[in-house]
Amino acid sequence: DSGSSGRMLYSTDEGATWSVLTSSVGGGLLVKLTNGDLLTNEGTAIHKSTDEGANWSSIGAIARGTPTKGFFQLSTGKIYLTSEETIGGNDYAHINTSSDNGVTWAAEEAYVTDMVVGITSEDEILEQDIVNADETAYFIDSDDTIYIAGTDLGAGNDGDLERSFDALDNIDKIQLLADGFEAKNIAKSSDGDLYIAGDGLFRPVNTY
Repeated sequence: DSGSSGRMLYSTDEGATWSVLTSSVGGGLLVKLTNGDLLTNEGTAIHKSTDEGANWSSIGAIARGTPTKGFFQLSTGKIYLTSEETIGGNDYAHINTSSDNGVTWAAEEAYVTDMVVGITSEDEILEQDIVNADETAYFIDSDDTIYIAGTDLGAGNDGDLERSFDALDNIDKIQLLADGFEAKNIAKSSDGDLYIAGDGLFRPVNTY
């Protein structure tokens, strides 16, 4: 949930058990920066924690739209956050960027689309129309392999985990999660395991 009604949870045992993080900040999108700080959004406001989420301070706000999915930092230090906004009856997806760890933001691009998938390590913008964007999650690996979970993108049924090696030109089904599975987020642990959150928590096998 990118609003203020969600909760933050954490796990110290590779996702086997979870605890609610006590915090006054509503659970929105979350990213861990290269300096170790955590950033999250509460609506359009950006909050920072320097102590693994125990305490948070408001540091700024994004430039345009309401945050959706896609909150990440490239190795260059630049932070990207995708948002959406309805203008004149059209839904626009914005790319909000920050070069000072989330303090100030600029809206660089706007796309008439349901969802902008993300930015590769080469700063290539990947734009993908997805009918049920709220039910779909994606993850761009360090080698630019893209993993998509949830709504079908053409390779199989809803509830699949899919993968692309070529910026979504070709998408292959690699695993069925659950029929009708609505994915909310994909992350990769330091030991290389994928985790998919939505209607439950999945750790796929034999996907990479």
